Amino acid sequence: DAAMDRTIEALKICSDKMRRRGVSRSRLIATEACRSASNGEAFLARVLEETGLSLEIVDRETEAQLAAAGCLELADPHEDGVVLFDIGGGSSEIVWLDRDETGQRDVSARMRAWISIPWGVVTLSERHGGIEVTREIYQGMVTEVRSHLEDFADKLQAQRAARRYHLLGTSGTVTTLGGVHLGLRRYERRRIDGLWMGDEAISATIEAHYAWMAQRLGR
Repeated sequence: DAAMDRTIEALKICSDKMRRRGVSRSRLIATEACRSASNGEAFLARVLEETGLSLEIVDRETEAQLAAAGCLELADPHEDGVVLFDIGGGSSEIVWLDRDETGQRDVSARMRAWISIPWGVVTLSERHGGIEVTREIYQGMVTEVRSHLEDFADKLQAQRAARRYHLLGTSGTVTTLGGVHLGLRRYERRRIDGLWMGDEAISATIEAHYAWMAQRLGR
């Protein structure tokens, strides 16, 4: 109940912003939380009643397509393809896009493969200890997620000798990672959109988390 109340309050803010800006055409979607919840439809009815927003629950393939469509402008045109990852709260989608040779805007025409795994940053962290994520807990997360990615990885592995991929992340988890890397006190979209992070930067950010966690736990 508390989580639903928080969501309603957030959606009221969204509704007010849309009304003030005169939005006349929109598509409002719900994803894994409402897909998997037994009261998902009832919750959306409450959203409509209290905020005036009509949301539709989309399937995982549609979610993957929409994530890819929103990121096409950031894809590196010099690479042979894009592996896009969208780490959500309740699920994560990974999409393999071919290189754009013709200016094709139809995302589905460029999708070579996609996968949706039933773990997002919220559900995975809750399964593995919540906020206090140690190195050992993190490795447990990696092992669990890897088991869901093996078939998808095999498809990419078969192309490794001839292909280079741009790894492109989207949504809150990866943008938070970027914000931590930049040392931002609050989210600044203009600095995070299009940000490049290499292996060293990502590893340093993970190590910074471990140092913070050690201090938190008094170790």
